[in-house]
Amino acid sequence: MNKVNNVNSMKTFKKVILLFLIFLVFMGFSTCSSERPNQFQILFVALPLNIPAISEYGTSLITQMPELTIEEREPLFTAMLMGTTAQNADPSMAMGLIMRLSGMITAREVDIIIANMDNALNMAQGSTFMPLSEILTAQEIQMLEAENMLLDFDILGTNDQNVQVTTGERTPPLGIDISANEQMRSIFGSQQVGIFIVANTTNLELAALVIRSFL
Repeated sequence: MNKVNNVNSMKTFKKVILLFLIFLVFMGFSTCSSERPNQFQILFVALPLNIPAISEYGTSLITQMPELTIEEREPLFTAMLMGTTAQNADPSMAMGLIMRLSGMITAREVDIIIANMDNALNMAQGSTFMPLSEILTAQEIQMLEAENMLLDFDILGTNDQNVQVTTGERTPPLGIDISANEQMRSIFGSQQVGIFIVANTTNLELAALVIRSFL
């Protein structure tokens, strides 16, 4: 019985996060940027996460890319422990995380998301990520394809029973698989992870710079 309940909770969690992220398409991407540039932020989304390793990565990146500090405001490296394990333990906490994530993206506070595949799949349904073709050159994309590092996702829909199913279509390449990166392994462990630029970023040139650091 517990196994059935966990499966049902997981399905509910995925439906809820999908609805919230699709909401971003209508509410978040049409807003105007403020006169003052937003503080650069990278969001790490998975469960589990090694939070001290995120701080170490942030310190290293600030040293390598001082331009990420905007008007004396250093970039933010934010952990979001989101996954089915956390959801099964406390559904209300999962809902709070989804709302927080949606609010941050709607407010254009996030420039890059580094996430495991379960979370990335759900976010991809709401057009959260910018296609790589808008960021990288054709040669760079070909190189990533040759190295099997491009990430695209099934496009999901719901059937007559209101169950989430694949539609047979896929997104364009949206992210880069960085699972083999040593710093990412220290943060995410053995999880498969990708790096993605948020579609409504106000710091596109800087986000592209960070993406290219993994090429």
